[in-house]
Amino acid sequence: SRNGGLSFNSVSAANSGMSTGEAISVEGQIHLGELMDSDLNAKLNAWYKDRDAGFSSTRTNDGIETNDIGIEASYENDLFSLTARANQLEQGTARTRTANLQPQLGVTDHWSVIGELRYEDADQSDSNLGFTSNGDALLGALGLKYQFNEHTELWGSLQTVLEDSGSYRNNDAFILGARSQMSEHL
Repeated sequence: SRNGGLSFNSVSAANSGMSTGEAISVEGQIHLGELMDSDLNAKLNAWYKDRDAGFSSTRTNDGIETNDIGIEASYENDLFSLTARANQLEQGTARTRTANLQPQLGVTDHWSVIGELRYEDADQSDSNLGFTSNGDALLGALGLKYQFNEHTELWGSLQTVLEDSGSYRNNDAFILGARSQMSEHL
């Protein structure tokens, strides 16, 4: 159901006639501090996901064969965090390989500076949406976050393409956001 159970319609895999498929997902995480019995707050994550075009679940039924494999490492202390991530995502005929590095530095008790460098190698085309993007790019982002209290924060960030080749699509962005926890349950 797409409307909370008011009605149920058959949603075949993108009307392709395929109604069966298989999927496998394997994910793992190692917390290095627990492994070494120390206060080190570092983690390693890895995943492999493979889904046939005909596979259907309550979350997805797009009719596109998908393969996603990646690894992520993160470290965090009271003032600084660093995350490095690399993955390859194949969806149908589209393929994207990415690698990114994301540091965050607490400047004061309330202010944090966040940065990101991201390399992306894309080979994508969608005749339905009318675009093709074949190329690679190095993107950079810089953000600022203000923590009002433990329940409320405000942030802004800028992202731009630092260098690109091929027909990589422009990916500049300006983002403002807020998060607030209303109660223990919301």
